[in-house]
Amino acid sequence: GRLRVVEIDGDARAYSVQLLSRHETVNDVVGGKPVEVTWRPLSFTGIGYYGEINDRVHEFGVSGKLIMNALVMYDRETELLWSQFLSQSVQGDLGGTKLETVPLTLTT
Repeated sequence: GRLRVVEIDGDARAYSVQLLSRHETVNDVVGGKPVEVTWRPLSFTGIGYYGEINDRVHEFGVSGKLIMNALVMYDRETELLWSQFLSQSVQGDLGGTKLETVPLTLTT
C-alpha cells in the first residue's frame, strides 16, 4: 500500500494512506518535535505541520467542516479552526496564524 512518510533529524515515521483516509489526521512526535500529518482522501492531499505554535504544543482533530473542499482541523487546546488548504487558523486570537509545514513523502 501507499505510505506518507515524515523524517526529522534521522527519525522517520510512516503512516498508511488507508489509515489516514479513515482518520484524516495523526498527531505524533518525530525527531523530538510534535507533528501533525493530515490527509484529505477526496483530493488525495497530504500536508504535514509542526505542532508547536508560539512556543506551545497543539494537537489537532478533525472538525468535520470543509473550506474550499479541504479538511478543517480543530485545535484541542484552543478549539480554534485551522484550514489544511490555507495552512492557517481561520478564527479567534490566532486567526491568520500560519502553520509551519513539515515535508512529507508519498511512497510504497
